[in-house]
Amino acid sequence: MNLRSSLVIATVMIAMSAGAAAANSNCPDPANMIGNCGFDTDITGWFVGDGTAYHDPVDGATAPGSLCIDAVDDGGTWIVLMGYCITSFSSATTYSGGITFRQTGGTTPTSNYVELSQRPQTNCGGVPTAVDLRNDVPISGSWSDSPNLTMTTTSTTGGLGLFVYFEDPAPFTICFDDGYIGIGLVPVELEALTVE
Repeated sequence: MNLRSSLVIATVMIAMSAGAAAANSNCPDPANMIGNCGFDTDITGWFVGDGTAYHDPVDGATAPGSLCIDAVDDGGTWIVLMGYCITSFSSATTYSGGITFRQTGGTTPTSNYVELSQRPQTNCGGVPTAVDLRNDVPISGSWSDSPNLTMTTTSTTGGLGLFVYFEDPAPFTICFDDGYIGIGLVPVELEALTVE
């Protein structure tokens, strides 16, 4: 795994406050620390690595609005497509995270992984000090959830981030929706699950 891209994109990260989550119609849980998890009106707060990001106001997993990326080949093995960084969190606390995504065009990536990690720099740069990642999350033309990632923080310093990486070849287009980081959270689709 090559994490070099995470350092390149760190300069464009924007940290959002936990209080912003409650106002997002796709983020009904106030415990979600991602302020713009549903991309209702824009893609503010998210950073993008190798590719061009844009807001799709129509397409979305649970409601209109998603972040889409036209990925480009950066000449390396792995490209970081997108992520979110939080700078205010508790130590020795277990957080969960994940995101919903689908491929809308181009070559199918060889492999991918979704990562929830604590990193030593407040811009989520550096080698992770705590991490949970899942390889080869199934991807198709339909919206699907990444696995629910969980990890326990080691301190209150640095950044807590959600990252999505894909292995070349590019070009391809991927759209994302309903991202979350918080304590005890699960994917949006699972929150409404009832068993009779």
